[in-house]
Amino acid sequence: MTVSRFVETESESARISPRLVLLLGVLTALTASLFIRLADAPPIAIAFWRGAIAGAVLLPTLLFPAVRKQWRGIPSKILLAIGGASFITVCAGILFISSLQQTSVAASVVLTNTQAIFTAILGHFIIKERVSSRTIVGLAGAMAGAAFISLFHGGVTTARGNLLALGAALLGAVHALCLRKLRQRTPILPFMLAAECAITFYLLLLSRVFAVPLTGFDTGSWKALLLLGLISTLVGHTLLIYAIGYLKAYLVMLAIVAEPVGASILAAVFLHEIPSWQTLVGGVVVLASILLAVYEKEVIPSGVTD
Repeated sequence: MTVSRFVETESESARISPRLVLLLGVLTALTASLFIRLADAPPIAIAFWRGAIAGAVLLPTLLFPAVRKQWRGIPSKILLAIGGASFITVCAGILFISSLQQTSVAASVVLTNTQAIFTAILGHFIIKERVSSRTIVGLAGAMAGAAFISLFHGGVTTARGNLLALGAALLGAVHALCLRKLRQRTPILPFMLAAECAITFYLLLLSRVFAVPLTGFDTGSWKALLLLGLISTLVGHTLLIYAIGYLKAYLVMLAIVAEPVGASILAAVFLHEIPSWQTLVGGVVVLASILLAVYEKEVIPSGVTD
């Protein structure tokens, strides 16, 4: 199918269950942990290249008349809002990386995963997304499972590092709500192009400010970065952002909590890092809780422009 045909019929593709798209998005995006581990590069450089590679692949879509028409139809204020939302997610990433440097990995991961809870609370008051009792149970179960996995890894925690992780979670929730509203007014291909270009621009500035090298890596690292940009970001993020246009924001954020579970499985297969029994038990709890929450009647907003 050509890009033009895809764009013209994207509204028809909405008949595919957004939950299925969400599942595929999570399964694809969780590969990021594996590729990041294989890339011997600074965190800012890794983040820069994953966005730059995805944006470079999306840029030629502007050659298609249908995509150009969609792009020209996006109001300037929406493009500015996408740029602002992209800045929020970059800041969230910086806070998360900083928290990893100042507190235990376990505490950082658990606290950052609370973005699903923040998204549910803020979404209820800001964009009036009702949180069902089934979802509350799913949220609690997923958080408990994630905590069970992470807390057994131990490590030294600090109040500053924990606050940074909570800050990352809060910004992640704000970003999710921004995506929820913006995606309902922006077609997926122009949205992804605008977002990835904005993120890449911000990270380029940060790399200059902090004198972070963006080149000079070995061949294995470049291969990992290429796969990170193409699979985890281009495919994975596109599917997740597509899904958030049709599903409640907190459900998408909750589904993402499953990423560490999937990442543990990939690490066992490709890196020979055998997960502990705590990881296996906690992983089952996380996955069951997510399925409980996500398996509810979905409402496709009429405002989605795909």
